[in-house]
Amino acid sequence: MLSDTHLGMGWNARTARSRLKRRGEDHWRCYRAALAGIRAAKVDGILHLGDLCYRSRIPQGVFSQALEPLLDCCREGLPVALLPGNHERSRIPQSLFDEDPLLHIFHRPGVLEWDLQQISLKIMGIPFVREAAVQVPLLQKDCRARREPGTLHLLLLHQLLSQSRVGPAGYRFRPGGEVIDWQALSPGWDLVLSGHLHRAQLLSAEGRPPVLFPGSTERTSFAEVDEQKGFCLLDWSIEALRSGRITQPELHWLPLPARHQVRALLPETCCRHPAEMEKWLSENIHDVQEDSWIYLEHPLALDPDSAARLGKLEEAGALLELRLKAREDIVP
Repeated sequence: MLSDTHLGMGWNARTARSRLKRRGEDHWRCYRAALAGIRAAKVDGILHLGDLCYRSRIPQGVFSQALEPLLDCCREGLPVALLPGNHERSRIPQSLFDEDPLLHIFHRPGVLEWDLQQISLKIMGIPFVREAAVQVPLLQKDCRARREPGTLHLLLLHQLLSQSRVGPAGYRFRPGGEVIDWQALSPGWDLVLSGHLHRAQLLSAEGRPPVLFPGSTERTSFAEVDEQKGFCLLDWSIEALRSGRITQPELHWLPLPARHQVRALLPETCCRHPAEMEKWLSENIHDVQEDSWIYLEHPLALDPDSAARLGKLEEAGALLELRLKAREDIVP
């Protein structure tokens, strides 16, 4: 299971060294690494929980390139379910639907049935919707009434749910508007799987269906600097399921080679004195890896020689962003 791969960023960048172009390549690298790990694990099926691509309005060729690794899995006999997210505006181009019978795209809310190792799965997928707090509880009702004993019932979403967290401060979402009330989901679901949130997390409480967010496969902002990126394997006990006992799967979180991030505020002296810049870099950016993504805020305009010292970071392969920070924004 993977989600929020955001492929196609920077596809129209004019230079190969542009930040968007290089960040776009990061997303492709993590996507391919995730699928390679999934195939190596010899799974029985693949779920992608939305935001396959970065935008809805990118060339069809980019969509085709994004789908090709999934189609390779289908050609090897692996069924793939793909849920459109908000970045695709809840839909994937129609001309791509019939590429392979084992690739199922939820272009509208519906139920997909899989029979894997003599285990029946009913998978309801609901593409991203607005006003989700009202819409999703209504849309799930059709499937709720068709629950069958001895069958795994999964709900796939690309939404925000109450009690989920995001950001460095761990902001917790509250129900309403675009945030689904966790209690509004039927307790009959054996597992709810959702994309949209980039932080991997599991929500679990008595009387409510467990909700799993696998998170994004690559960092998209510095709000995710402390988050491990990866994908998740769901491992159910075949013996238990064949005997009719529905148990929770064992979760295996596998990391991906997301770009290392560094964020810092430059002292004023560094902005005007190249020697001070050189000294500060050696003392504070010592853990920079060759492909680091470095975000530096500076309180004063940079002296040309000081800026040249920073340029050495890019020459070494780092991705550098600079922002002039207003004095009133600086907290002592």
